[in-house]
Amino acid sequence: MKNIASQDGRSCFIGFTEDPGQAGKAEISYLTKEFDGYNLKISKETGSKLNRALPSSSQAEAGNIKILRGEWNEDFLQEAENFDGSDKGHDDQVDDLSMAYDNLQDATPILEEEFVDNDISYLNEDSRGI
Repeated sequence: MKNIASQDGRSCFIGFTEDPGQAGKAEISYLTKEFDGYNLKISKETGSKLNRALPSSSQAEAGNIKILRGEWNEDFLQEAENFDGSDKGHDDQVDDLSMAYDNLQDATPILEEEFVDNDISYLNEDSRGI
C-alpha cells in the first residue's frame, strides 16, 4: 500500500475502514502513523454489508462502473457475482468497492483544467462494467 501511495502522491486520497473492536483501533493507529503526511479518511463500518453494497451494485448494474483489465478481474467479478450479503464466502473486495464508491460520492470534483495531462490512453478500451 505504501508503495502505491508514494506513486500516487501525498495529495491523493487514501481511505481506510476501522473494523470494530480493539484490533481495528490498533490497525488504524498503525496505518495513521505509517501514512503520516498523506490525505487519509478513516471510516467506521455502519449498517449491514448488503446495505453498504447496494449503491455501488445499482450503479454497476446500470453500467456506470468500469474496471481496468488486470489479473485480479476474474476473482473480483466472481466475488461480486456471488455476494449475497451473508457472512458466507469472500466479500473483502465487495466491501472495498462499497467504501470506495461511498468515498467518491463525498469527493470534490476535479475540473478538467486541473489535470496536468489529459491523456488517459492508459485506460484499457476493453474495461467492462461490473
